[in-house]
Amino acid sequence: MTALRSPESFSFAAIRTLSTKVLTEQYCDTMGKVLEFELLSGVNNVISLRKANLNDLDYIVTQESRDELKDLILRWSRDEHSTNLHSTDKRYFMIENASGETSGYSILSGFKSPNGSIELTRIVIAQPGLGYGKDVLSIIIKKVFEEYNAHRFWLDVFEDNRRARHVYQSVGFHEEGILREAIRQGDKYSSLVVMSILENEYFHKRPV
Repeated sequence: MTALRSPESFSFAAIRTLSTKVLTEQYCDTMGKVLEFELLSGVNNVISLRKANLNDLDYIVTQESRDELKDLILRWSRDEHSTNLHSTDKRYFMIENASGETSGYSILSGFKSPNGSIELTRIVIAQPGLGYGKDVLSIIIKKVFEEYNAHRFWLDVFEDNRRARHVYQSVGFHEEGILREAIRQGDKYSSLVVMSILENEYFHKRPV
């Protein structure tokens, strides 16, 4: 996908389809290629999701190095991100607000899974507390089940990250169990909570 900052920068006609709160916009560039953005209108936010490219790596690495995230995520180097960005098993997405400003990023994994199981490997919001997290998760969940036809969408989160666990539960994730002391962080071991949504749960609860 061509790296473009925001749907608002296009002068081309848009094709829109509305499904609950999620809006898909498709734009044709001068070469006839379809450029697609997933938009979600929240209470105060309009969020767009676009595929990441190499130009986004500096932003991703900078966000990942934030001090407040050091105990919440397992950091990757720039080279690791570069390799993963080109992996057919992963998808990188940049999160943008209504002004076209980058507000975070997300990584999905498991596209080679024979079991239809996709993982939310990472979601980082640049400014927590603005309501972007739930909005972005709603877009991603819709994409995973309706576009990628997953059977299961899952994640793991550190047990003591109760704020994140609450957000995930609020958008439909169920806690499955705990991987006890599965990750070593410095001189301590931390446990992970595994959470998931199944396709029948998503389609059963999806608003009409």
